[in-house]
Formats: sequence, C-alpha cells, structure tokens
Amino acid sequence: MNASRWILPFAVVPDLRESANLESLSDAQLDERLGFRPVHLTNDAAANVAAVTERTNREWTCGCWRAVLVLVLGEAVLAWVRAGVVNYRLAASLGRARNSALARGSRLNESDGR
Repeated sequence: MNASRWILPFAVVPDLRESANLESLSDAQLDERLGFRPVHLTNDAAANVAAVTERTNREWTCGCWRAVLVLVLGEAVLAWVRAGVVNYRLAASLGRARNSALARGSRLNESDGR
C-alpha cells in the first residue's frame, strides 16, 4: 500500500483581522471573555505573593501529593510491621525447632547411656 494515499491534505486560511491588533488584553477584558474571574499572574519582577498563594490554594496538586505521601508512608509502615511480625514468627519457630532438636538430642543421649 502506498503511504501517501492515506495522508489527508488540509489547508488553513488565516483570518488577518485577528492579527490587526496585537495588544494584550487587560485583566477585565480577560475576565469578560472567559466568563469567570481567574487569578491573574504577570511575569514581572514584582511578583504578587498573595496571588501565587491563592493560586496554589485552588489547585489540587498539593493535596494530591500529600495524599500520595501519606499512602506511601502508610504502606512502608505496614510493610515494616509485617516484616517484623514475620521475622518474629520465623525466629520463634526456629527457636522452637532448635529447642525440640536439642530435646530430642538429649533424649537420644540419655537413651544411649542406659
């Protein structure tokens, strides 16, 4: 099959009226176009700390990262506790096996001495 056969050509005709006025919109004009009042941040040396703080308060990113951190720490604690319980049970079972082996060995030594 010919690959160029499946490519669909398209053309774009720009509207020159859009580039007639290249001035940026004011905050009020942006609010009017968007239909709601967002937090406006400008890229200048005098950054408004209150606006940045308000913006981060509206985002879910920080809360989501905190939730992920809590889940990861919880999983780590559960794994650590589970490993401790498994190691304790393993040590206890090995201790019981060792004690029973010692007991069997002492019984064998006692039976040999008779």
